[in-house]
Amino acid sequence: MAIGDASLSLPARAQLIGRAGYFRGYSGLLNVDGEPVIDRHGGPIICSWMQNAGYADLWLRTPAATWPTGAWREKLERVALSYTTDSVEESVEVAQAIDFMEGDVETSSSMCGPLVGAILRDTGLLPRGISKTSDLHNF
Repeated sequence: MAIGDASLSLPARAQLIGRAGYFRGYSGLLNVDGEPVIDRHGGPIICSWMQNAGYADLWLRTPAATWPTGAWREKLERVALSYTTDSVEESVEVAQAIDFMEGDVETSSSMCGPLVGAILRDTGLLPRGISKTSDLHNF
């Protein structure tokens, strides 16, 4: 996107500040269902020259539909309980099923962060399409 271009077309401006705009934490485009696509790089980076051009970080004004709604707490509890095991051996199997390291070297003692990531992912509480949160190797 030509953020600094003073003669942006209306569609180009919409990619920046519209409902699916970059400055709102989206990619600037809508998916096939007409919903904004979350920016896979984690949201807008605002430089001083962008602020001087009149742009602002609109991320906090993102539509509430992107935040958890409904019975997410109950779903979180159900998903977390589904990872409960009765033995160390079963815990190692869970760790290897989460697959957060290269090879079969995962253990129950090294899966705290990845386990939380898997639970949040399975509950639907992690943003989709952002590689940093969708890849459990990052946890």
